[in-house]
Amino acid sequence: MNFAPERFALWRVARLRRATALSAACVAAAAAGAVAALLWSHQARQAVVADEARVAAMRAQIAQWQAGADSIEGAIARYRALVKQGFVGRADAVALSDWLQAAAAARALPPPVFELTAKADETLEGGTLRRFDLGIQWVGLHEEEWLAMLHGLHQSGLGAFDAQHCTLRREAERPGLAVHCLIRWTVFEPKVDA
Repeated sequence: MNFAPERFALWRVARLRRATALSAACVAAAAAGAVAALLWSHQARQAVVADEARVAAMRAQIAQWQAGADSIEGAIARYRALVKQGFVGRADAVALSDWLQAAAAARALPPPVFELTAKADETLEGGTLRRFDLGIQWVGLHEEEWLAMLHGLHQSGLGAFDAQHCTLRREAERPGLAVHCLIRWTVFEPKVDA
């Protein structure tokens, strides 16, 4: 066999170059893979942070909606209570007159003399707040009867009644009291959509 040292040296150099190139390519591929992994990891972390921020924002929005829902439910409950008390409805002067006449008849009292004066209405969101002054004169009442009439008026479901001022005095020619009273009658009339 013919051994040529020059040929062997060339063969060795060529192999070394191929091995070096292959090693460099492997190192470059590994570095590219590491950079890609770092980039992917960084993007994944940013996506997680962004998702956590969106979840926190959604939770805050849900909390606001819940507070709003609780507020609405509370307002509905208060509105229903006002409807039940008669504060929300229609200012029905005929029904008020009928109630006063029926209350007097039920207690065998003389009918009252009364006058209803409208005050300025106040337009509110969803309706109108109507106010009236009810001037009432009643004779021959006992103190308990007058208090029962005021209580009955509050329970009548016709609106809110607030005694502004009352004068009660005994009359020498008749039994019982003569009552002169000014009562503020307030009713919220909801807007009716046509």
